[in-house]
Amino acid sequence: MTTRRQLLAAAIAAPAITLPSVSHATITAGTSAEWKSAKAAAAAACERMNRFHTDVYMPARDRWLSTVANAEADLERRIEAIPHYTTARTIEMTGGGRRSMSTAFQMDVLVAADFNRRRDDLGREDADLVACCLELHPEAVRRREAEAAMRESFIKPEIDPAVWAECERLESESNKAWERVAFFKAATLPDLTAKINFLKSEECPIEHDDLLADLARIFGEARS
Repeated sequence: MTTRRQLLAAAIAAPAITLPSVSHATITAGTSAEWKSAKAAAAAACERMNRFHTDVYMPARDRWLSTVANAEADLERRIEAIPHYTTARTIEMTGGGRRSMSTAFQMDVLVAADFNRRRDDLGREDADLVACCLELHPEAVRRREAEAAMRESFIKPEIDPAVWAECERLESESNKAWERVAFFKAATLPDLTAKINFLKSEECPIEHDDLLADLARIFGEARS
């Protein structure tokens, strides 16, 4: 079995791999026209997207949010306007006197629902309370169903579809332009350096296969 020491010795004894020499002038030369064009296109696309977002999308979004808030407030007003039901029968109050039960009082609605569930076992309950609850419950159900129907039929306003479509188009355009920079096929060391610095500034990982392909192009050209 070959030991790590033997592998290391073999590597030291092996002929050195010689990379093509690249002059300092090549390393420090300016970036290519292709790189500059890709960077400029990405910057221009980003600027168009940002300008549209500020000048068009945000005002449209604010108007839309206001429209939605008004529509939802109107829905709540219409729900509140659904008539409440008050029982013809009355119950005796603890402190004296009598009162009707109403769907306007949530406790009355809950007690009526409970009595309806136990309607076959109410022999020990106060007869007036039983009568009020069984009168109130179906009316409470009808009102609840009317509210549910209103909420189900409510259509939330949408933002202007033309604004949204343009926003998505500009975002797609900007993303594609950005990708042309991030995955630029560098063929010179200045381009590769600029590309790596760009990826670092964007806090993006460097794809190993992409970097190896760039190095192959650079040293392939240097070798020729």
